[in-house]
Amino acid sequence: MVGTLFELPAELENADCISLSHVLEHVRDLGTALRAVFEKLRPGGMLYVEVPDATRYAEYVTAPLQDFNTEHINHFSLQSLRSLLQANGFVARYEGQKTIEASAGVPYPALWIMAERSAAPVTGVTPAIERDAELCASIERYIVRSSTQISVIDAHLDRVLTDVDQIVVWGAGQTILKLLAVSRLARARIAAFVDTNPMLHGKHLRGAPILSPEALGSFPQPILVGSLISQEPIARRIRELGLPNRVLFLQP
Repeated sequence: MVGTLFELPAELENADCISLSHVLEHVRDLGTALRAVFEKLRPGGMLYVEVPDATRYAEYVTAPLQDFNTEHINHFSLQSLRSLLQANGFVARYEGQKTIEASAGVPYPALWIMAERSAAPVTGVTPAIERDAELCASIERYIVRSSTQISVIDAHLDRVLTDVDQIVVWGAGQTILKLLAVSRLARARIAAFVDTNPMLHGKHLRGAPILSPEALGSFPQPILVGSLISQEPIARRIRELGLPNRVLFLQP
């Protein structure tokens, strides 16, 4: 059966268990989504929810402010997720933290709750919620560590771009979008962006075209690798394409 959180298949009734793995951080209307799930579970049925663990963002800073992106609009602790579930007819039975891989070799913090659907329907009356005292301080630590990393990147870009008139930036993802707003990169003259995502090809960012890697042959400018996580694979791809361009990085 195929559907969405807000248009669940009509045939899906009295489910024993529903899993929402790395879903709720993307959802604007959390209450409506969880009430829809509530209706599809049998009384006593179980809901498994897994989301990024915002209380541990600061321990996993691979790129600055990587978790403040255009896709993740909710940031959870165990307490805030527990409260959300409680307000929508679920009782947490088991919970914990885990570390997963965001990509190969890149650890990422997550948390999970296994909750039971209550027998009674949701009344709209919010039960007493325990205050989350941890989440705000944890996110503040994450911002401080990200800001420190941005300062290091900034100083490095100042040095490597001193004698460079114009560059090509390889990458049009979350890291570059942030650095274009808050770093030395905002003042750089950019001839083009390169990205492997075909959905971006033909579009423009800050007035410059976003191209496929194969279109780079006509651009002699130095290439700035705009990723910290994929720095080495991108540099290897540039060599495989036989490009003579000078290659620059975001960090020493």
